[in-house]
Amino acid sequence: MTAPHATLIEALELADMLEVNGLHAFDFDLFEVEEDDDIEVEMTCLEGSQRHVWEFSHEELLAARFDAEADLWVLHSQGEEIRLRCLEAFVGEDDI
Repeated sequence: MTAPHATLIEALELADMLEVNGLHAFDFDLFEVEEDDDIEVEMTCLEGSQRHVWEFSHEELLAARFDAEADLWVLHSQGEEIRLRCLEAFVGEDDI
């Protein structure tokens, strides 16, 4: 399997939901990169009562590689490997 998108940034632009290191990200924001603000995406997950927040720069997102066998993206940030899966929401049709 090849990457569904050329870059992780493209995949994030189309994603409805994210899974980060096995946790569902209930909130994520993709930002435009500005000269004085290097953050490209911010993701928030809850694990029990503990809140996890990840922020990735434009360069980190561009350096991400797609792992076809696991069907997810692998990023490296602050010495940590992050495994990110982009998901699309399924919407039911209105039968009325």
